[in-house]
Amino acid sequence: MVAWLGVIFMALIVAKELKKYFVKRTFHGKEVVKAVDNVSFKISKGETFCLIGESGSGKTTLGKLVIGLLKPDYGEVFFENVKVNRLKSREAIKFRLLVQYIPQHPDSALDPRWKIYDSIAEPLRIHKLVDDKREEKQRVLEVIKTVGLKEEHMERYPHELSGGELQRAIIARAIILNPKFIFADEPTSMLDISTQAQILRLLLNIKENLSTTYMLTTHDIEVATHISDTVAVMYKGRLVEICGKDELLKNPLHPYTQQLVTSIKTFKHTSLKIPTNKPLTKIFSKRFKTDNTVKLNSACPFYDKCPYKNSPCEKFSPQLIEVEYNHLVACHFYS
Repeated sequence: MVAWLGVIFMALIVAKELKKYFVKRTFHGKEVVKAVDNVSFKISKGETFCLIGESGSGKTTLGKLVIGLLKPDYGEVFFENVKVNRLKSREAIKFRLLVQYIPQHPDSALDPRWKIYDSIAEPLRIHKLVDDKREEKQRVLEVIKTVGLKEEHMERYPHELSGGELQRAIIARAIILNPKFIFADEPTSMLDISTQAQILRLLLNIKENLSTTYMLTTHDIEVATHISDTVAVMYKGRLVEICGKDELLKNPLHPYTQQLVTSIKTFKHTSLKIPTNKPLTKIFSKRFKTDNTVKLNSACPFYDKCPYKNSPCEKFSPQLIEVEYNHLVACHFYS
């Protein structure tokens, strides 16, 4: 168990030792894919918690576990001290009012046969939150204006909207229930740069006005550090580092995180001083002996790409530990 999780009721979301494995058929038979492998973290009320990692690292699967769209093979998710994966029918309905999902692909998230108005009004109808059509239309108009759409957009079909307009419609549908928690799965990945900036500002405004807690995923470290309070770096189904966004840029500790942060040095507007010359190789060589025999099933997930790998890295995967205040890392160098 990870000691830093502390008391459950201190956070809005607490994930404990989550595991989710999938079986993939290959030419040679079946292969077990560890989409989420022993992941623990917490999200405080009003916080923007951002998961960053490359495609296939398990970010979307982890988010769906948190909001109850997938059931974990092992572990628990707590929302306001209630176990998400053990909710009864009435509790599950209440949970759906408090938690919403913004999917990665807005073009496939709306029914093409429905007008935008009906898609946005659908949550109100499902939960029977309005008494008549007049009240329903008023609620939809309010949320349409909040996300920057016009009344004329309500009578259009999804294929008649641009990518940015579709994303705004998806956000409108998510916030119409005034949720406490929103999981946004790469909300800007399908958009051009200028539209990305608009959507990020919109999400920040919604957070400020509605006191919403976010969990977002992205593969763009600049997006993560722009919108988030806390950043969690994910690699091959495991969290390798968790810290504040400013700390991530100033003092990345895990070798994978260092590579991610160093990659944005090519942007002219950044003046980051990245500690890329950490003396890990020298320190490792003094503490451990090198063995060329590697068992990748039990090794650190970053073993095959790590420039500082050594004997303990190939024997067992490191645990996420707090090495500095509110800065957690999964690396044998810090254990």
